[in-house]
Amino acid sequence: MRTLVSDVLERKNLRWWMNAAINAKIIADSEGHILLVNPAAEQLFGYTQEELAALTVEDLIPQRLRALHAKQRADYAAYPSSRMMGTDLEIYGLRKDGSEFAADVSLSPIENGLVLATIYDITRRKQALAAAWEFSESILATIQEALVVLDTGYRVVSANRTFFRMFRLTPEETLGQPFFELHGRQWNFPELRQLLFDINVKVCPVGAFELRHEFPDIGHRILSLNARGFLAAGDRRELILLSIEDITERKNLEAEQARLIHELENANEELKNFAYVVSHDLKAPLRAIGSLANWIASDQGHKLDDEGREHLRLLLQRVRRLDGFIDGVLQYSRIGMVHETVVTVDLEQLVREVVDLLAPPPHIIITGAEGLPTVRAERTRIQQVFQNLIANAIRFMDKPEGWIGIECRMEGDMWLFSVADNGAGIEERHFERIFQLFQTLNPRDRVESTGVGLTIVKKIVETYGGRIWLESVRGQGTTFFFTLPDTVPNHFIQEASS
Repeated sequence: MRTLVSDVLERKNLRWWMNAAINAKIIADSEGHILLVNPAAEQLFGYTQEELAALTVEDLIPQRLRALHAKQRADYAAYPSSRMMGTDLEIYGLRKDGSEFAADVSLSPIENGLVLATIYDITRRKQALAAAWEFSESILATIQEALVVLDTGYRVVSANRTFFRMFRLTPEETLGQPFFELHGRQWNFPELRQLLFDINVKVCPVGAFELRHEFPDIGHRILSLNARGFLAAGDRRELILLSIEDITERKNLEAEQARLIHELENANEELKNFAYVVSHDLKAPLRAIGSLANWIASDQGHKLDDEGREHLRLLLQRVRRLDGFIDGVLQYSRIGMVHETVVTVDLEQLVREVVDLLAPPPHIIITGAEGLPTVRAERTRIQQVFQNLIANAIRFMDKPEGWIGIECRMEGDMWLFSVADNGAGIEERHFERIFQLFQTLNPRDRVESTGVGLTIVKKIVETYGGRIWLESVRGQGTTFFFTLPDTVPNHFIQEASS
């Protein structure tokens, strides 16, 4: 049967048409077995093509309707023709997640008992259309879109206030008039004529397209038109509901958004390239300065007086600091742009490695690594967070018996971490400033710091979807809190396949 479907598709040149169609389409045999679906059907029902191939059409219908549908399918197989399924019945589709949606289904026989079903999700318009079917002027008036109801001869049966206001028309010059002659015959678009001509309650109930319309007073506007065929309550007349929405501003905003995103992407790429260039161009002469200063200190230092040696010491210190600045800028520019493979990270082991690397002095005790969780993340980024926070606590410790404690607990769907110390503390007025690039609260020649570490920590935590804050009392210590998800969010990074 699969071979038969493939032969039919190739011979009728339908495969490309199936894949390009915006509406869900399913090809099934007379027994209801699903043989082929298009991407729109996968999206509508929430199944993959392989999953759908193992189902029948009854599996896509709520349980309460399956017996009736099986009878209708058998009747259709006996007398196949192009028509809507169950025009007098409410039809519902069933998604993989168990949710239902109101639907219209158009059936078209192919050959050898095969049938093509086109499924339209009409959930969103069902309530608005019900109001239009009753011709309630009060309900139509509350709808923001311009609505006009036409008969099969394309004469205006009804319209709402938005329609009259949008096209500067009155009910007297509109109702009962040929639609294509309204507004100085400016509605006589071939595309619109074809759209309304194709609308048929039983075969093709919906249609939509966009057009540019010239208004006499405000010029060109972009309009979105949606047409829907329906049967009027009472006399069961076939009518067409045409909704018209001015989407000019939305289109302009979308174009502006696309332009800004493009500019932002270019700016980010230029910033990344700039960081690499600055790193390369500055590091070479900086290394030369450092080497020369070291040579003077070792070979010529005895010729200098105390003031000269102090100046040379400050020179070497500032060379190291500038080297740290460059490394910090480069690290900061890479966050969110350069991603590693997401791996399983044992935070207990990682923090122990960080502590060993930092080699705190004997008078500082670090506790709390035991019992830290295991997460899925970029290992280097998580290491940078803990390394910078613990290094800061060590660097600014002013007590003869220092203590740094690390704790963690789950809050909701996030891990809440804390890194606390009994050091010098931070005044509340500096809480925001310390997270800014190159900001440090101590004289740089007294405490060596680039002022980049906390900025990097903040950017990593926020890139992961978390947040960071602190509590501190001057002279008593500081606690940094930050949250991280159990697993890196998929919206900003893709795991490697390996």
